[in-house]
Amino acid sequence: MLAEYFDVHVNEADVDAATVCDTLQWCTWCTLQRIYPYYSQLRLQGNEAARDGRLDQAIELYTKAISLQPAHGMHLLLANRSGARLTKHDTQGAVDDAYAALEMAPVTFSTAVVRLV
Repeated sequence: MLAEYFDVHVNEADVDAATVCDTLQWCTWCTLQRIYPYYSQLRLQGNEAARDGRLDQAIELYTKAISLQPAHGMHLLLANRSGARLTKHDTQGAVDDAYAALEMAPVTFSTAVVRLV
């Protein structure tokens, strides 16, 4: 559908910036709708694996979710992976993830700070 839109409209002189922006926002929204459920599912599976003591699997699931580069919640993934790494005694990996989570987190997010203490 987007390709058809651009084939029909991009070369026309009456296309304005607002129309292009609306189309790109729709495209971004559609992409997020496809990625969010998968990234969220990976995060929840990682949480379950961590609770069950399957730390290697939890780290792998968090890493897969992080590789999707979600627009929201990256700090949660990094903080969760930091916790799993800390439990496995991978101190440097835990600290690296905690710092990365702090850089992306809202100011009210304290989990990453706790991991650094």
